[in-house]
Amino acid sequence: LGHRTIVNIPLRLVAQPFGAFGLGTFGDEGCRPPTPEQLDHLVGMAGQLSVAVSRIRLLDANRRATQQRLELERRVLEHQKLESLGLLAGGIAHDFNNLLTVILAGTALARLAVGKTEKALTELDAVVGAAERARDLTRQLLAMSRSQTLELRPLDLNDRLKQLLALLKRVLSETITLELIEGAHLPLVEGDASQLDQVFMNLCINAREA
Repeated sequence: LGHRTIVNIPLRLVAQPFGAFGLGTFGDEGCRPPTPEQLDHLVGMAGQLSVAVSRIRLLDANRRATQQRLELERRVLEHQKLESLGLLAGGIAHDFNNLLTVILAGTALARLAVGKTEKALTELDAVVGAAERARDLTRQLLAMSRSQTLELRPLDLNDRLKQLLALLKRVLSETITLELIEGAHLPLVEGDASQLDQVFMNLCINAREA
């Protein structure tokens, strides 16, 4: 440059350039071109830098590959756990569904036995309602475990919530007042009745806890 010397040696990884190894004089050193031997030495240093960078990149690639492998293994293990849980839930739901069948059949016989006793009939209706809700919950478990498909059909949300109120009043505290404000001219929604009941039940229980 007439007043100083700058040497830039390209750095390459295989056939791709990725930078330069730069040296030069500064201050009052002035111009000092390297000798052929010095230039060969600098080129050798640049080669060593390229090797060091390639090793660093290889280590970084191995580290990221290891992290990805561990993450995939974690996801596979989590999927296997969920699959096992689904199978377990399906088995329990089948057994529980059989018990509910016995409860519903016994309640039907009890209704015949008590005759027209209003208080007894009211309590038996509550038992039937709870058992039917429990049966719907077992359908949810079976659906989650893929043992049973969801039953999608047109539903009136006002009607579903009216039916759910009786059960909610037994679940929530007596200090909590439930008021249903029906939506006017609501369109029907296509869904699974037990799933919708569970959504509204969770919302009410969360509100109670809050």
